Amino acid sequence: GSNNSGVGGLIGAAQNAQGAPLTIENCVVNADITGKGSSLAGGLIGSVSNSDVVTIKKCIAMGTVSTVEDKGSGGLVGGPGRSVTIKNSAALQEEVSTKSSKYFVDRIFGYDGDYKVHVVGGQNFAYQGMKVKYGDKLLDKPKDELENYGVSVSKTDLLTTDFWKNKIGWGSDTENWKFDNNQLPTLKMKRSNDNGIEEVNIFSGADIPEYLEATETKTGSVKSGENGIADAEITFKKGSSEKKVATEPDGTFSIDLADGTYTVTIKKTGYLTWTDSVTIPGNLDFILEANPV
Repeated sequence: GSNNSGVGGLIGAAQNAQGAPLTIENCVVNADITGKGSSLAGGLIGSVSNSDVVTIKKCIAMGTVSTVEDKGSGGLVGGPGRSVTIKNSAALQEEVSTKSSKYFVDRIFGYDGDYKVHVVGGQNFAYQGMKVKYGDKLLDKPKDELENYGVSVSKTDLLTTDFWKNKIGWGSDTENWKFDNNQLPTLKMKRSNDNGIEEVNIFSGADIPEYLEATETKTGSVKSGENGIADAEITFKKGSSEKKVATEPDGTFSIDLADGTYTVTIKKTGYLTWTDSVTIPGNLDFILEANPV
């Protein structure tokens, strides 16, 4: 959502009339968010109008957050100088950035130009590989306000049930979340329909952003008979993530991929298009048939 003072993955500006409380719980956002003009930007909320009225619990934000001016830019909340309760949540963006000042950007809560702590609560984490930028400079260590920065977590730990159940503290919540190793938590809910109550997934934990996947360089080839095919276009698709590579003159290729099952499509003029499901680790040597037309 957005308005003229903030843009966020869920709410642009939390303008709580007469201090009315607002609680956001059990949510996942994966979006690229940009605050234009004078707007603040946050992975969940862009700006908060009053202190001590907003509570965020058990939420995940991914993607990127940026502001084109020096306004609050944060992985979960942009700002400004208002106290917000944030508990057991994770800012997992690839990058959070602002124009030029380090006092307007951070991993959890963006604005701290008044040198105060604005996050009340604990067990909040941030992806350790997140790039926090002010202009062309990187914020590579926490400022004094550690609560605004969050505890670092590696992509390896993020894909374990131990992290979500124990370290971040979601272990007792099985009504809203399903935990499996090698993926993020799955957000689910129960919904009424004509046949009664059904359980539906709001976010699949297998739909991991490419930058959070643990990848390794994989090699393979595309041939027709014994001859390698040059410039064949290979697409590896898993969930919403998609990677492409073209073969070398001898038909070989290399690409960084995570383990898992992909839909692979290979195209080359003069040959029949090849599409199938491929599991990695596994064989990545492919054969194309010439198009008889």
